[in-house]
Amino acid sequence: MTGPFGDPSKLLGQLTSKLSQIKDEAGRVEAEGQAGGGMVKVRANGRMEIVGVAIEPGMLESSDREMIEDLIRAATNQALRNAQAEMAEKFKALTGGIPPIPAALNALLGSTGDSGPTPRSGYVTDLSQSWIQTYPDISSPEDWYTEVGATEIPAAAELCQGAQLAALDQPFHTYFNRSVPVELSRIPAMEQPMYNTSAIPILIQQGSADTSVVPQVSRAMAVQGCALGNLVDYQEFPNDVHRSVQYTSRTQYLEWLAARFTGQPVDDSCRGW
Repeated sequence: MTGPFGDPSKLLGQLTSKLSQIKDEAGRVEAEGQAGGGMVKVRANGRMEIVGVAIEPGMLESSDREMIEDLIRAATNQALRNAQAEMAEKFKALTGGIPPIPAALNALLGSTGDSGPTPRSGYVTDLSQSWIQTYPDISSPEDWYTEVGATEIPAAAELCQGAQLAALDQPFHTYFNRSVPVELSRIPAMEQPMYNTSAIPILIQQGSADTSVVPQVSRAMAVQGCALGNLVDYQEFPNDVHRSVQYTSRTQYLEWLAARFTGQPVDDSCRGW
């Protein structure tokens, strides 16, 4: 299963080999935020740690404590945003531009042995129609659909999922192309969730038999999140496909959320990578 970004099964190994280098780089990267015309300056590193605060002496003589607190808060937020942007660029450079989400697109469209109707048809119907309507200058029906799909997908997109599957009753590639143009990678790159640090832990649940979002891609995304210093709990469920994992994982999912509200520590998968 390959596309313009290569074999998704290689993503995990490629990203893992870069993990230590990216973690080291995160400690060296520093970004600054300012407020009050430079009277308050804050520095943050790539691990989203505050490493320096500088306040003009005249500010400390002010009796307006609330104003000083507001300036420190504004400078800190700016420093953290700048550090996130720096780390996003560093990650792209260090990984040679490996993009898990574009690879996932090609995994979705690639050949996975579907010989009859598949839930993938409904998922990709909603995804493709959303992108075509939201980003018409980047994504077009020709990028996604065969001649049959171009006729039937727009009508199916108006249906709920169960009705979609009944309407799209032929094998997946009756309707969808086997790959998408590289240009479409611009869309997920606009809002890459794993190119930023997260203030809260991240849970990723994956079925090992999933052919819609393949395990290699989810693992690669987890590794990428770890590289940016996030707490990532990656859980994989043997024999589950895309739809069944939602039911198999529901107990663990609810327990995981409950544990966050009670302040319990996260099972950090990053320690194993």
